[in-house]
Amino acid sequence: MNNTKRIFVVATLVMMIIILASLVGCTSDQGVSHVHELEKVEAKAATCLKNGNREYYVCVVCDETFADANGVMPLAAEKYVIPKKGHKIAIHNEKSATCTTSGVKEYYECRNCHVLFNDADGMFMISEAPKLPTINHEIVKVEGKAAVGFVAGWVEHFKCIHCDALYKDANGLITTNMNELKIAPSIGNFEYKIAFTFGAIIDSNPYISTQYVEGVNGLPATEFTFAAGATSGTQAYAWIHSQVSGAMSNGCNLRIPTFSNQARELEMNFTNNGTEAISFRYFAENNGDKGGIELTVEPGETKTVKFTVNPGSSIGCNYALKLLGDLSSEVKLVVNGYFHCEGEVDSVSVYKNASKTSFKVGEKFSTAGLVLKANGDKYDEVVIVNYLTSIENGYVFTADDIGVHTVTVAYGEYTITYEVTVTA
Repeated sequence: MNNTKRIFVVATLVMMIIILASLVGCTSDQGVSHVHELEKVEAKAATCLKNGNREYYVCVVCDETFADANGVMPLAAEKYVIPKKGHKIAIHNEKSATCTTSGVKEYYECRNCHVLFNDADGMFMISEAPKLPTINHEIVKVEGKAAVGFVAGWVEHFKCIHCDALYKDANGLITTNMNELKIAPSIGNFEYKIAFTFGAIIDSNPYISTQYVEGVNGLPATEFTFAAGATSGTQAYAWIHSQVSGAMSNGCNLRIPTFSNQARELEMNFTNNGTEAISFRYFAENNGDKGGIELTVEPGETKTVKFTVNPGSSIGCNYALKLLGDLSSEVKLVVNGYFHCEGEVDSVSVYKNASKTSFKVGEKFSTAGLVLKANGDKYDEVVIVNYLTSIENGYVFTADDIGVHTVTVAYGEYTITYEVTVTA
């Protein structure tokens, strides 16, 4: 081997030794060369207050750090350190205590580490949410309420205004519930009041005309118009029965149902819608002029009178209204009324629908406009005055009532239903 080749071989070996030494060895602080002894450092997540780190390797001799287990890729500290996050604090609002459960004071919590604090700056840590002690019952008296129609009532009791607990005593020692306090509704011993509708036939009398209107309490009625110039002695009639027996002279027929010849109490309302007082005699023509009454009704006034009706025939009787004085101006006299009777209804139906079936929270329930019609074998279809309802008139709807509700309307043993809607 010539000299040139020897020099090249030696130089190559020296270079290889130098490279190998740079890979597996290092020089300590004392200048002593050594082979790296690497240990793995596991990855650790950062917390709010402490840095974390990615996985890396460190030489136990010289503390040099590497990204790989072979110590080939040196890694500076800023490359493997994961910076701490810092607290992210949120508030927990106060929750009031009740009579049965404790409350919680306002406090704070870090969303990252869930450590609790007493302050918004995260300076004062606490081990648990601060509690508020339960409060004492505050008991008030609830007056008793009678059952009305289909609506149950309740007996007198006591109630805590905070937790709605119910008690039989003012000291809150004896608990109860609405099932124990409830008074069930009852419609026993029901006295019917049946309002009658008027029909009318007018002949050639020039001083009287009639039309159907709504009278007292919205019940169907007949309005008799007496023209100016009507003289004392002028008579008017109206009827109610299944078949009209014919027109009587001087006006309209009022045919009172016989109810199998039983005496009935008749209550009548007379309302003067004219501008002049009207005086008249009202009497049962079948019985001559016996038992009649004389009335004077002022303009805008309503007078109510009662009769005992004993027809004396199987088909009814005629009630006449006879003027007791001349009229200088037109007078409109509205007449309606009802019978007091018992247990002679075969069925009921709706004569007029309720004027309002949609309510809002805060409004009062009303059956205004609702009129039932009673049917019976012994009389025509007549209008019911005193029905009962499953929702009490005047009941104020609340948010709990939002939705559709069925209203049950009862007349004695007979019922019909209709729906109402409650909205926010």
